[in-house]
Amino acid sequence: MNNKLWAPVVLIILLFVLTSVPSFTEDKSLSLESKILESFEDDPVTGETLLSRWIVRPSKFVKTYIDLNDNKEKKDLRIARVNTWPQALHGKNKEGLPLYCLGFTTSFTRKGYNYVEIMPSREYDPQKDVREFIEGKDNEGDVVFTKCDKKWVSDREKIIYVDQAGKEWVSDPIVFEGRTKALSVWAWGANFNYYFEVHLEDHRGIVHVLPLGDLTFTGWKNLTIEIPSAIPQAEKYIPKLRRLKLIKFMVWTRPDERVSGFYMYLDQIKILTDIFETRYDGDELEDSQKIQEIWGECY
Repeated sequence: MNNKLWAPVVLIILLFVLTSVPSFTEDKSLSLESKILESFEDDPVTGETLLSRWIVRPSKFVKTYIDLNDNKEKKDLRIARVNTWPQALHGKNKEGLPLYCLGFTTSFTRKGYNYVEIMPSREYDPQKDVREFIEGKDNEGDVVFTKCDKKWVSDREKIIYVDQAGKEWVSDPIVFEGRTKALSVWAWGANFNYYFEVHLEDHRGIVHVLPLGDLTFTGWKNLTIEIPSAIPQAEKYIPKLRRLKLIKFMVWTRPDERVSGFYMYLDQIKILTDIFETRYDGDELEDSQKIQEIWGECY
């Protein structure tokens, strides 16, 4: 056969072979698992309830009232640990398990784009919530401890909310496992024309706002959002995995809907995540505990 006729055939075969060879620079395998991030039940070990893990923070125009017990102005906002659940999730609970969900109620003084933030948080700890000592700004007497040849002082700027009881709170994001494909949460709606969203932070500190949908429904509904592939969850450098963090949920009111008072309940936050990691010779050296064991906690 003429060599000129063979050339296109050889080219096609080469292209087929090259495109059929898998790339060794990417993890193609999957190991999908469903992980519960928050069930809102009591911690079986510490006994702590959801009220020590979550806060609800309203926007500017929240309605206020005078508390006759102490004659102080307070926000029309209540958060509760409620003994109820979606039957689609737990059935009728014939076993009598201690099932709870997070509930809150509030109201606003005017219509518009008001909002309520539901945030994983913890109480402010001056021994834990610290920053590096700044010469000329901080006093030596304010030093909490010295570590890694540096002085550390309490950082009250980390406080994001002071509740009606006077407790001070800092953000405590929930860190995901693996490369997350989807997130879901059970929400109880009262058919108000509000909408619901979730805020996720990537390893660069960039916050991504994802819509979970409108709350124009009645009763319990499982709201689900796929995590866009544009949100980075890995790098080429070791360690490759870069986990997402759940910063908060937000409920927004629409300008044409009433805001004189509403209730909402949330239950079981879950993710669908890929926990597969490619193993390699020496992969134990990327473990954070192994790094500290070798180099010390200051590295």
